[in-house]
Amino acid sequence: MKISWRMWFLPLVFFGIFLVSSAIGVKEIVQEHAFLATAELDDGTITDYQVDSSGRSVVFCPIIDFKTKAGEPQSYEGADCKSHPQNIIIGQHVQVYFDPKQPDRFQTYHGSALAAYLDTAGAFFFAFLFLGLALFMLVLGFLADRSQRQKASRAGASPAGSSNRAHAHPREQAGAFTTSGSPSAASLEAEAARLKAETERLQKAQAELQRKIDERRQRGQ
Repeated sequence: MKISWRMWFLPLVFFGIFLVSSAIGVKEIVQEHAFLATAELDDGTITDYQVDSSGRSVVFCPIIDFKTKAGEPQSYEGADCKSHPQNIIIGQHVQVYFDPKQPDRFQTYHGSALAAYLDTAGAFFFAFLFLGLALFMLVLGFLADRSQRQKASRAGASPAGSSNRAHAHPREQAGAFTTSGSPSAASLEAEAARLKAETERLQKAQAELQRKIDERRQRGQ
């Protein structure tokens, strides 16, 4: 079955986005797994907040201080930014993952290692969203193409059917004519015979009337 390239164009684009997003998601999971495999967990404290206006709105991100196992002090900007500074509690204790070989690599612990992997789920969300859109558009394209083919098939069959009826036997034509609601040849012949009989009866009645008129005239003379 021949399919128009227009039906394939957008689904292929969306499928390409699905592949790219999936590759990014897999890469982030691999990196996160490598980090958590060697990371250590330590206690930290929120000591301040940093104003971040790089996005569409101004947010306030916590500054977390902690010490490594070797006693080296570290400070970093947490990713749990808030819309109001009142939502950041100065002095709150939090737990921090950090790489002992690279202490500047760290992230906040959210209760389980699974939560860290869930942070990478955004890429997979977009991947499967565009995969669903691609499949949906393909289904719509196939249904539209099938509908057009059925219409073309019906349109092509109509002239052939008309031609076959034009070359049909007169009796078949009469039957088809009757099916459409018009009188058949048999009914027309029966009606002609009835009219002929009625005409003959009227002619006999007229002749009888004329005979009686002639008799009265003869009596009057």
